[in-house]
Amino acid sequence: MSGKPNIYRKAISHTAIYGAADILRRFVGFFMLPVYTRYLTPEDYGIVQLLLVAVGVMEIFLGMRMGQAIFRYYSLADTEYEKKQVMSTAFIVTFIATTVAFLVLFFNSELAARVALGSNQNTHVMQVFSIILVAQALEDYGLIYIRVHQRPYLFFAVSILKLILQVFLNVYLIVYLKMAVEGVVYSAVISTVVTAIFASIYTYMHSGITFSKLLAKKMIMFSLPLWLSALGTLYLNSADKYFLRVFSGLNEVGLYALAGKFGFLILIFVWDPFSNVWQAMRYEIYKMPNAHQVYKRIFILLMFALSFVGLGISLFADVAIKIMADKAFWPASPAVPLLVASSIAMALTYFNNLGILLHEKTSIIAKGTYLNAVVLTVCFIVLIKFFGFIGAAVSFLIGSVSQLLWIESGSRKLYDMKLPWNRAIVISITWLACYFISYLLPSSLLVAILGKILIMVVFVGLVFILPILDSDEKQQIYIYFQRFKNKIVSRLM
Repeated sequence: MSGKPNIYRKAISHTAIYGAADILRRFVGFFMLPVYTRYLTPEDYGIVQLLLVAVGVMEIFLGMRMGQAIFRYYSLADTEYEKKQVMSTAFIVTFIATTVAFLVLFFNSELAARVALGSNQNTHVMQVFSIILVAQALEDYGLIYIRVHQRPYLFFAVSILKLILQVFLNVYLIVYLKMAVEGVVYSAVISTVVTAIFASIYTYMHSGITFSKLLAKKMIMFSLPLWLSALGTLYLNSADKYFLRVFSGLNEVGLYALAGKFGFLILIFVWDPFSNVWQAMRYEIYKMPNAHQVYKRIFILLMFALSFVGLGISLFADVAIKIMADKAFWPASPAVPLLVASSIAMALTYFNNLGILLHEKTSIIAKGTYLNAVVLTVCFIVLIKFFGFIGAAVSFLIGSVSQLLWIESGSRKLYDMKLPWNRAIVISITWLACYFISYLLPSSLLVAILGKILIMVVFVGLVFILPILDSDEKQQIYIYFQRFKNKIVSRLM
């Protein structure tokens, strides 16, 4: 039992550092919203989102990303040489594949622009942005290697340096040079290329150049269903924008994209930093004699964090949008709570696929993704025509819940983590009830803000009063809160 507190402490401390790093890496898009929404029109913002879709399609078809395979084969490798071979082999395969993808998109950029954006006016921008295919892959692999080495502070340093560079380039190119969409693209490409160079050097220094055909084949076969799943995931994350462009126009795409910036913040704040630790740690826990108890404890604490942060984002999104964005973007706020709920379902889906990964039944993940795609397509056709981007948000929620139910059922049959779903449902009902209470608040901005803060406090109180947390879980939350508070106080003194 002495190992339990250590695994919790490691998960929480490393999650906090990785979380801060991920927030910094991704916060540039959120931090720059006041600039984007004043120097770009909703239509321009929609073009940027559709450029990401076009690059994402090429990445899925030819990118050969092996993130899940790296964590699995690296964690289970017996020798240091085998671990290095995992990283180097994956790096070489992906570098070759993404270079091919870049060349294909670069020389077919006019066609890609016409399909994605409805015209070929942004062909040059598409060509420049295609460089991201190679640069992003190399950056991600270096950061994965830093994570498997469990060096969160280096991860943090790289992230903050990229943030500073990208913010500087955004301000210079968009505000000073008034390059609009081109400014967004150039700043993203330059900052990613710089980080990719560092990441490549780090990978080479620690793994050298070793290649195993047998290992490459194993990792490709392991990843193939995940690539098929990723293609479906790309459809899930991008089809809404494409359907909106076709049925409602680029303006609706821009509003929906802004709502998504807030709705998916919960993944950046909670799931993504936790996932940086969880992807390797879940295999460590699997080997522990009390694995089920540890999984249960981590799951319920994760559910509490997702619900608390999700409630906060849902309550204050409308205020933040009015402060940060131009008036043309204000109608985006009603979609935020729907996308927050979708994000929570997505996070729980990723948490619950351990049995599938352990038994290498990754085709179940692909099938779940395509089930979601079918559900989404039907919902898009029915709802977007009549409700615009709100219909897209409702569709996304329905599809995310469908996928969660599929993955949970399939994974539990292979390895039952014995998760307390009844308590998770109670937490979900609690945060939804607290959110709907906010509609009773007066329209006065100051009173509404104070009322929403009170609702957040009430939610925490209900979680501790209702049959959600056991005494040990409450004690752990209290202990870590006290440690966090003491750190803050000590730094302020």
